[in-house]
Amino acid sequence: MDRAPDNARSVRLSVFGIPAGLRSDGVGVEFPTRKSLALILILLRSPGLIAPREKIAAMLWSRADDTKAAQSLRQALRHLKQVEQELGFSFFEADKSFVRLLPGMIETDLAELDALLRTGDTTSFQRACELYAGPLYLGLEGLDPEFGDWVAEERAQFSADAAAMTLKTIDNLSFIRNADQIEAGSRFLLQVDSAFEYGHQMLMKLYLAKGRRAEALQQFRRCEVELRRHLDTEPDEETRRLLDEFVPEQGQEVGSVTHANAAMALAPKGGHQGLSNVELPWLTIVPVDGWPSGGSQAYSFIDVLRHAIGAFRNIQLFEAVPDANGFVRVAERTRYPHLGSYVLRVRCDEMFQSLFLQLEEHPSGRVHFMDVVSLSELKDIDRVQVKAGKLVASIQNHVVARLRHDDGKDTFSKWCFAEGMLMEFSPSADERAFKTLNELESLRPDFSLTYAGWASVELRKQLHYPLASPAQMRPEDILQLTEKSVLMDPWQTFALRMHGWAYMNCGFYDEAKATFREAVSLNPYDPTNLLSAGEALAFLDCSEEAFRHAAAALEIFPMVPRFLNDHMANIKFAAGDFEGALNYLKRGRTASIAALATRVAALSCSGREHDAQEAVETFFRHAVNAISADRRTGLEAAREGASGAPDRDNEQRWHDEFGRWLTRVNKYQNPVVRENFKRGGQLLADGWQGAFSPLQSLR
Repeated sequence: MDRAPDNARSVRLSVFGIPAGLRSDGVGVEFPTRKSLALILILLRSPGLIAPREKIAAMLWSRADDTKAAQSLRQALRHLKQVEQELGFSFFEADKSFVRLLPGMIETDLAELDALLRTGDTTSFQRACELYAGPLYLGLEGLDPEFGDWVAEERAQFSADAAAMTLKTIDNLSFIRNADQIEAGSRFLLQVDSAFEYGHQMLMKLYLAKGRRAEALQQFRRCEVELRRHLDTEPDEETRRLLDEFVPEQGQEVGSVTHANAAMALAPKGGHQGLSNVELPWLTIVPVDGWPSGGSQAYSFIDVLRHAIGAFRNIQLFEAVPDANGFVRVAERTRYPHLGSYVLRVRCDEMFQSLFLQLEEHPSGRVHFMDVVSLSELKDIDRVQVKAGKLVASIQNHVVARLRHDDGKDTFSKWCFAEGMLMEFSPSADERAFKTLNELESLRPDFSLTYAGWASVELRKQLHYPLASPAQMRPEDILQLTEKSVLMDPWQTFALRMHGWAYMNCGFYDEAKATFREAVSLNPYDPTNLLSAGEALAFLDCSEEAFRHAAAALEIFPMVPRFLNDHMANIKFAAGDFEGALNYLKRGRTASIAALATRVAALSCSGREHDAQEAVETFFRHAVNAISADRRTGLEAAREGASGAPDRDNEQRWHDEFGRWLTRVNKYQNPVVRENFKRGGQLLADGWQGAFSPLQSLR
């Protein structure tokens, strides 16, 4: 056996989420079959890392007779020997009766997480949140009924142990002196089990102890959503009493929420209504010549592909199984035919070690695209996710994106059209989107994304178009809109991102950070979601996270859409890469004055003061010229006042209002980046003082 490098003589298994192996030097470890990997997992959880062959065979091949099960086990052990050959070192041994792992050769993130929970400080809990990428052994529970039962027991035991260790640490801490530690521990509890009511109670108590009653109310709403989603129940009386002690009478303000009782009534009487009860395009996955063998990489990739398609929540997914003659019948759509019915044919070619995929329109048979995936591309989970993201992006482009160009009559078509207008990112397109959203609300008041769409338009007026579109809503009212959207459907990433921006607009930065991270976790395959959340995290002084999400998005995108270039520019600006920010701004939208402020700041910070001043003068010259003659006359009259002389007080009010906008739009939480952005803001403020105010002309 070849000797592995000294620094690579062990394997680390990630067992949270979809299991994956890495050698200690970072090289991926490929297991030939999922059952060979499952065998390792069984041994890792066995006392002394050893288990009888009969026990392993009974767990992984329970439906086979003893002889066939023993034969299958021998085959799995041969597969593990192949892994050893590739690694260059041994990690297990087997005799006629037992299979045993060699101590210290395989480590897991489960063991690391256990050590973190025993430490129990703030940093350890935060690291534990990073490690917990999903339920134990995700995707392996269907290998065998006996193994599935074992997985369920392992998950239940882990949840119980994790909760016990965490609560042992945080239960008796002071909500004042140990606030960060309690919050980090509680968030870990809810990451493991989002319906763990005591975790919600701990966060509510923390917020109430710190006087942050609006966040406590919001946490109660999240508790309601998760309990209904997972347990089909309501919060218990203890949770309600906890909140009632701090909720004021109706009509009084609570933090960022204007009317607490009114906010509690945002949930529709009929339950949570998102896209779950809306007609969507159909997509049927059809295996050609049957599915590949259960342990193949192809099967695992299709599992990930299903998950990726489902994460968008805008396609109704079906799966067809060929009959004995190899024929597959796909239901023909008769209602809402314009939404489309599609077939994704999948064939695994063992000879070429490739997976062939073809998207067809049904029933016409028109082929929209074909793709070939080499099984060698699917050796580690990161590459699998990227490839799945690219494929789903192509599917989305053919199945959903076409609906953005036609303002149809049904709910989903109207939403797609409004979404397409929002993607143009201009005041005129936003007005068209707003009109469509109004129609959509009249058609389906229980459709959640309408309210997130409204919030998006209003946020842009406040942050991006202060000279062109006067804002109609207060920041706390926008927050209520997004709360309503998320409460109605907690799994829509667009709504979550709008909720995060509404939090930021109200100054609730910790809550915004958690919301954007939740959006990423719900759909890591959508490059728009990744890049949008990445931009927000760059504002929130999480540059490393922002770059990671941006890099993942750029791997999926064949080309960055124009309206997302500003997101990349802000990420670059937050990292101090001013030239990179300017390069992306050249390709981005031009209507946003926030983008102009970033451009001017980047020019100024890179020593190009003359170019920065020229950009300001050009902008305001165009802004004044864009005002119609009658409005310009009205502006002059308003500016001079009744006497005909210049009204200096009025001018100062205009200047002060623009200064308030510059403060509001500067969301950067890193002090250095914040000061850099102010440099551009000051140049804009100076240019504003001598220019007509388009904002005043629209009032």
